[in-house]
Amino acid sequence: MSQEQEIVQEGAEEVVELISEDAPAAEEAAEEAEAEEAVEAEAAEAVEAELEEEVEEAAASAEEAEAEAEEVSQEEAE
Repeated sequence: MSQEQEIVQEGAEEVVELISEDAPAAEEAAEEAEAEEAVEAEAAEAVEAELEEEVEEAAASAEEAEAEAEEVSQEEAE
């Protein structure tokens, strides 16, 4: 094997060693990011559900107010 090939081989072995050393840390970081993403998604779903409930309540209140206004209008017309 030529000197260049030996240097390339040694460099490749060092890269493989560094990658294998960093793999557990990278995997742990990926798992943490995934867990954080799941928590954020769950929180977003909760906020969305709460907003939907508030919109439904507001729509019901608006319908009720409209019905009352119509009733008052009819009473005044009589």
